[in-house]
Amino acid sequence: MMSQSLGEASSLSNMFVRSSFRPPGLPYLLDTGDRITSRVMGLLALLLVQALDWENPEIFQKNREAPHASYIPYDTVEGALAAHRDRSPYYQSLNGTWKFHWVPKPSERPKDFYRDGFDVRSWDEIAVPSNWELQGYGVPIYVDAGLPFAENPEPPFVNHEDNPVGSYRRAFTVPESWRDGEIYLHFGGVRSAMYVWVNGKEVGYSEGSKTPAEFRVTDFVRAGENTLAVEVYRYSDGSYLEDIDYWRLSGIERDVFLFATPREHLRDFFVRADADGRFELDVETRGSPSVSMRLLDELGSTVLEQDNVSSVDVRIEAPLLWTAETPNLYTLVLSVPGQVIATKIGFRTVEVRDGLLQVNGVPVTLKGVNRHEHDPDTGRVVTEASMLQDIRLMKQFNINAVRTSHYPNVPRWYELCDEHGLYVVDEANVESNGVSFDADKTLANRPEWREAHLDRTRRMVERDKNHPSIIIWSLGNEAGDGSNFEATYAWTKARDPGRPVQYEMTDLRAHTDIVAPMYARIHILEAYASERRERPLILCEYAHAMGNSVGNLQDYWDVIYANDQLQGGFIWDWVDQGLRETNANGESYFAYGGDYGPSGTPSADNFCINGLVSPDRVPHPSLWEVKKVYQPVRFVAEDLSQGRIRIDNRHDFLNLSELEFSWTVRADDAIVVEAENLQVDVDPHASREMTLELPEIEPASGVEYFLEVSFRDDVRHEVAWEQFELPIGAPKSAVDIRRVSKMTPRVTEEELRIEGDRFVITFDRVRGTLTSIAYEGVEVLRSGPEPNFWRAPTDNDYGSEMPARLGAWRSAGPDRIVQEVSFRQNSDRDVIVDVVAQIEPGGSRLETSYHVYGSGDIVIDHRFIPGRPGLPDLPRFGMTLTLPAAFDHMQWFGRGPHETYWDRKTGARVGLYQGDVLDQHHPYIRPQENGNKSDVRWVALTNDDGVGLLAVGMPLLDVSAYPFLNEDFDEGPKKRQRHTTDVRRRDLVTLNLDEKQMGVGGDTSWGARTHPEYTLPSMEYSYRFRLRPFARTDAAPAVLSREKF
Repeated sequence: MMSQSLGEASSLSNMFVRSSFRPPGLPYLLDTGDRITSRVMGLLALLLVQALDWENPEIFQKNREAPHASYIPYDTVEGALAAHRDRSPYYQSLNGTWKFHWVPKPSERPKDFYRDGFDVRSWDEIAVPSNWELQGYGVPIYVDAGLPFAENPEPPFVNHEDNPVGSYRRAFTVPESWRDGEIYLHFGGVRSAMYVWVNGKEVGYSEGSKTPAEFRVTDFVRAGENTLAVEVYRYSDGSYLEDIDYWRLSGIERDVFLFATPREHLRDFFVRADADGRFELDVETRGSPSVSMRLLDELGSTVLEQDNVSSVDVRIEAPLLWTAETPNLYTLVLSVPGQVIATKIGFRTVEVRDGLLQVNGVPVTLKGVNRHEHDPDTGRVVTEASMLQDIRLMKQFNINAVRTSHYPNVPRWYELCDEHGLYVVDEANVESNGVSFDADKTLANRPEWREAHLDRTRRMVERDKNHPSIIIWSLGNEAGDGSNFEATYAWTKARDPGRPVQYEMTDLRAHTDIVAPMYARIHILEAYASERRERPLILCEYAHAMGNSVGNLQDYWDVIYANDQLQGGFIWDWVDQGLRETNANGESYFAYGGDYGPSGTPSADNFCINGLVSPDRVPHPSLWEVKKVYQPVRFVAEDLSQGRIRIDNRHDFLNLSELEFSWTVRADDAIVVEAENLQVDVDPHASREMTLELPEIEPASGVEYFLEVSFRDDVRHEVAWEQFELPIGAPKSAVDIRRVSKMTPRVTEEELRIEGDRFVITFDRVRGTLTSIAYEGVEVLRSGPEPNFWRAPTDNDYGSEMPARLGAWRSAGPDRIVQEVSFRQNSDRDVIVDVVAQIEPGGSRLETSYHVYGSGDIVIDHRFIPGRPGLPDLPRFGMTLTLPAAFDHMQWFGRGPHETYWDRKTGARVGLYQGDVLDQHHPYIRPQENGNKSDVRWVALTNDDGVGLLAVGMPLLDVSAYPFLNEDFDEGPKKRQRHTTDVRRRDLVTLNLDEKQMGVGGDTSWGARTHPEYTLPSMEYSYRFRLRPFARTDAAPAVLSREKF
């Protein structure tokens, strides 16, 4: 156990109080302070009468086998090594189609359905595993906190009028070869409580939906056909410990199978394989069989072999060590007569030493995510293919750690993490978020709930203890703190001293080895790191990725990298938990809380939509930022004029010689020189300076020159990159106004019409707007440009009450009062139009100048002058215009190709990109601001004939374009919980040309504001850009962009 000084506790005991909670939750969160009498009466009732099993916290199992490590028995070593469980003669899957009967409350259940001879032929059929709500039975409910079955639930009781029960039946036949052995029935996960019968006899009872329930059924089965019956309750007292921010779904949701063993058999085993080569093995048997063990390396060669073992303690010479970067595995084979088990193990040591989390004696940095088990079609039922997809994406995007929020995952997940290399924080299925966290009320302090806490922790540890990928045990999530967690911590440390144990709500108290706050802000991290501590800090949750989010991630990591006791964190979270649905038009969309059930169904709306990837695993733009910020290599410019850079290897174990290095010099987007297939020898945690042989470059006018450096792995995935602007260049070529064509202005009371050789440009003299650009007879403009101060609120904006705080700017542009429109002919080759307008709030002033040249270029100067001090921040400062729908091809030179924002653009290179306008829109599940491109030098929209409109920043713009109006993404002052199918493509293209818009933020989605350095305080702003219509016969947009006016 790690201790702490009194000074540490007193100075920092309140450090994480505010940052450790997620949003306040729903109105039915428990606060039992005014109902003490009823609670005491309830406890007295438990003592005086026989309570129902599923309303008794001290009964969470009957006749269930003790937990043990995951394994499938085989009859041969070859079979065990092949690990195809369906080919084992000792394994029988019971997955598939079962007979099923559902009722909305327990009193209506078929009470004797388990009896032999009960006729279920008229019953429905259901897939196992599955969640019955997704099969048409009952309502999927999403709440982030609180029990949905009652407004004021009181543990351990549930609402008998709202507690659906599912009755399952199926037949099975036991192989004749199993007759003389033991037979076990395994349920991988059932939510939330179940009774089990075989052949009409009660076998047992179990709660705890995320760890196995196994029953010895040897004495219950018979020759020939057998009947298995399972009665599942949606809610039970166990629901109070599974009050997790996730869909509240029910049923048999993990594998069900039978397995057989000899009468005397291997029951459990615990491997401890350390980085120094020490190999310890303890086995537990039933009876006294002779146990043999073999340890094989990755080539299948025998490293160690012993017979008649009960325990082993030896040292292996120079084993290959397991880390997430080097996932070296060995195979342990255990045999008794009639039973063979094989499992992968890894040599590695995990400890907190010198105030640091260390793997194999090396401090590691956890670049993590929280991950729910989620499938858009099957809910909590996940396939191996989906798990592999997650792992491959995580590895490709530089994620090296996963917290199993907030429950143990299916066993296959850990095997895949062992194999592919991910650090895992394995978390117990303990969360009581709906009960007050006050010390006198929390379940964490109630003696009658102690064994239930311990049971869930024991079952996780015993099942998963042999996986090298698991480097930390977590005791649960948001379940208060008290004596029950002191007990689970003590048990876990005694059972497995070889892993640190953490629990977020312990804060700085003694029963956590790692300080693991959630949503601690940057200044809190800096405060913690300001003095040496006995424990590291690792954020168990941070960077709430809800909708358009994950701003200022680089700022977090600048602080983390600068302080060795800040060892990373886990982003909330990996995947949007949307469920795939189809509307009346046959269009697919992802549903979230509130989309199911009658009015009044509890819901936390789209708060489950907070992933880095969509439900079908399409990356959101924010994931590219994560990839860049998490990358394990840093590049530093030492002297770019001499080609000198420094490479910092942030890997913990991998030498950079394992990767392929390349560098490229680009002139805008054209390659000047490149060098590939290079190796750079840099040890982990080391640095090296390099001098690249950059060519002598005679800079071309208006061209930017970039040095790009990159590392790729052996399958060509880019691991790390950087882009530096080289300190060379030549100014843009000034346009000689005397050489452009002459123009003829024509004035009426309503409009100013300027005619050139190939264009006609028209202004509305009343509204002061540019209304038409016709180029070679083709109309390029549909409306605008007009001032724009507003953006469609993101989820973070709603959470921080931005629409209320900054709402004065929503209609400031459209409602402006034009005070003056004037024009003057500067020469016969240029005309200037000046517009002055007043806007609310504060009687602020807008000055817009349009300088029209005979070339067709229009230089726009746009200035904002606040009318008084103290006005709210501006969400945005820019102009918006629309084009005909035919202008649906976009090309730009700036950051891309994905969406970027002021506080989320580290992960995007400056380059030349192109695509359909529709593809520049990112379809967030709840529509909101999207599609912005940062640091844009120029953007061009064209039609199929090559006619287009070019916008050039002077020098830079924020740009977005899509076939929608900005207001199509705006739900107003309050969320209206819409979906992608509610946004309809329009017969136009909107083009936003902004000086800037505020950052997206991301510290939380329930109050945290965008960091001040990424906001637009009310002050004077001005910016310039140039519009230029063009045709295919003109120079390319890139060339036109280099002209200077």
